[in-house]
Amino acid sequence: MKGVSPKVIGIATLFVAFLLGSFNSIAKTGFSILDTDSTTYIIVVMLMLFAFIVFYLKEDIKVSTRKKDIAIGGIILAAYVVVLSYLRVSMSYAFATYRIDAIMFPLLLASLIATLFGLKSFRKFNKLMLYSVFASPLLLLPLILANGLFANLNSDIVYSILRAMGVNAAKSGIAISGASSTITIASTCVPVGIFIATAMLLLPLAYLYEGKRSRKALWITLAVVAVFIMNILRMSAIALVWAHSGIGSAAALFHAFAGEFIFYIAIVLFVLLAGKFGLSLDRRAPSRKSAERSTDRFPTYHVAFAILFGAVAFVLTLPYGSMVYSSAVHFYGSYNASSNPQQLVALELGTLSAKGFNISNAGAVDGFEIYTARSGSGDTAVMGVQNNQISIVSGYLNMPAPGVQMFRNTSVKDITAELLPNGISLISGVSSSNSTSFYLDYFSAPYEVNGSEISVNYEIFTMMNSSTSLCGPQLNNGQAVTLAVNSFESAVYNILAGRFSTTPPLCYAYRIAAGAS
Repeated sequence: MKGVSPKVIGIATLFVAFLLGSFNSIAKTGFSILDTDSTTYIIVVMLMLFAFIVFYLKEDIKVSTRKKDIAIGGIILAAYVVVLSYLRVSMSYAFATYRIDAIMFPLLLASLIATLFGLKSFRKFNKLMLYSVFASPLLLLPLILANGLFANLNSDIVYSILRAMGVNAAKSGIAISGASSTITIASTCVPVGIFIATAMLLLPLAYLYEGKRSRKALWITLAVVAVFIMNILRMSAIALVWAHSGIGSAAALFHAFAGEFIFYIAIVLFVLLAGKFGLSLDRRAPSRKSAERSTDRFPTYHVAFAILFGAVAFVLTLPYGSMVYSSAVHFYGSYNASSNPQQLVALELGTLSAKGFNISNAGAVDGFEIYTARSGSGDTAVMGVQNNQISIVSGYLNMPAPGVQMFRNTSVKDITAELLPNGISLISGVSSSNSTSFYLDYFSAPYEVNGSEISVNYEIFTMMNSSTSLCGPQLNNGQAVTLAVNSFESAVYNILAGRFSTTPPLCYAYRIAAGAS
């Protein structure tokens, strides 16, 4: 491309290749920052990553001319593929819950940067790769889960303002009571995600601006403080309208729309105020050394391989669209333990009843519920089981987790894992107890109980006999490419875990796991 700087072509290629590789992760992410889920701030990081890449045009960087760097980029990409495959199968649906796909962005970027700019340029791109880590909420999850404590602090402040304004009110927890009604300063009124999103949007802009680091840090910090103050003023205004006109007027006037603008107002305001913090865009002319570099010949192979590596990542992440997903914060909500989550299991097992099984609860042992399922009488097999009893053990956790073997007093051999189209890993094997062998499958699936999520662990087994049939991939439904990727990742995991068995799952275990959504 005559007349175009190799650096410009390199940055443009990095932009396109990373867009390819991250497209399915971005498509899986909602494009709104929700009050009900602070982890949704990650869409800001995902989108600002591309602005961050463009901002690297200000750097004096040179594209690679060594074919050795293409090989290094390929090796890093291979590591990305192996690690991604292993984690996706080992973590089961929790992989999507914690957005591990996004925390793998730095490795993908490292592959593309090595290919286009060489290993020597890593130091200059370290800010971009560090920033990309926060495209997953995992590192900030402890802060996000403290949203309830933050809500209580805000309710104290609003209550103090009401009292200072002469409002006769009383406070209990996050609830503020007046003469005839009560308002609540819930965590959705002060979502931590909006403050994180403010900082994450300004960080790439701080990199673009020239100025002292201390000034940049102060600029970002005061922007977050401004969002906090404006949100306090918003909630206080709502509370004052409630105190004088009732909750209906408060909700209609302020709560329905005012909160949506605070984030945008703060961003625009602090971009306009950047100069007051000594921050400015660098308008200096390029150096003679940089100008000379612009005439260098750009190796086409580096561009082609970078795009190819991005396309490989795109294909590898195609199954993300069909994965079951529930935000991690929904597992840590106000869970009502008095509601029996095993009712969900019984409801799910009702799908087996509809197919001819008789389901009964055999009681609880060591905190696990045990169900039995027996096929109907006669010669007709039901889902591969003919005149045979299935035992189903279930337990639950109030957190996202992959399936585990619950009855550990039995030895299991010939273990293999199969990643289903919905992202749940189904573990199959042969269990032995008291000289009796059983086909065994176990997995975990998410369910909602009273607004909170739980993980229900299933362990399903039946005695090995000729009337029990096993299910292979023919029960998979979905696109051929997605199934091929899942099979590939399952193979990678099984090899790395030292599992070389080909034991297929039981049909009814497969149906329950594949039906979870």
